[in-house]
Amino acid sequence: MHPIDRKYYIGINQKVNIQLLEDLLFSYWQNGELNKEELAFGLQRSINGINRRIKAQQTIQQIFKRQQYLLNFLRKKIRPQYFDYLAVSEKHAIILALLALTYPIFYHTLCILAPVFKIQPIVRRALVVDRLSALYGSNSTFFNALAAIFPMLQELGILQKGNKPGLYQSCPPLFIKNPYIAQLIIYVELKLCETSSITYEDIRKKYWFYFFDFSLPQRSDVGLYTIQPCLSAQLLFRPLPPSAIGS
Repeated sequence: MHPIDRKYYIGINQKVNIQLLEDLLFSYWQNGELNKEELAFGLQRSINGINRRIKAQQTIQQIFKRQQYLLNFLRKKIRPQYFDYLAVSEKHAIILALLALTYPIFYHTLCILAPVFKIQPIVRRALVVDRLSALYGSNSTFFNALAAIFPMLQELGILQKGNKPGLYQSCPPLFIKNPYIAQLIIYVELKLCETSSITYEDIRKKYWFYFFDFSLPQRSDVGLYTIQPCLSAQLLFRPLPPSAIGS
């Protein structure tokens, strides 16, 4: 598949347990590699059926394979001994960023949800499906992806079920204290919008950021956050002071 086609690449067709992803991230932070034994055990414990486990395994392996460079960079900035001290909301923010970068349908789902939640507390699943189908088409692959995405967003603390079937409510935004994780969230927006910079003022206007609560010091150079050209959009984009956690 040509890289440009990945903007509307689905890829995911099986729900993955978020706690398992968090456990695998912890292991990765300590050892620098995906723990295959822990992965196999976690899948056997959380998913019934060999075919479903295989699909979930492929989903997870793709995340760690395609985001390996980024994970290793973050691991250097947030040292292994600090990872377990991150808030659950910060770990969930990392997982959501990795999911969005690997499977952009997560990003597009949130960008559809945000403008609705800005004007009302409830959203209909049917509305999200309708707008996503305009981007991805309506086929079994698409609906299998949605069957995975909505429950995962609930486990991540992004959505909760409403008082009627097919309705969802927004949860409080994921609070992020660690500045490197905040930069990761900005990186997702830059990467998936295929742009190299964003103004400080625009960060809160973009729909993706609706689901996160973080603050960053404003840049002195016209308030721009950028991806350094020499990094080819592979790494985060600006240094932070030594006071950052894990530095």
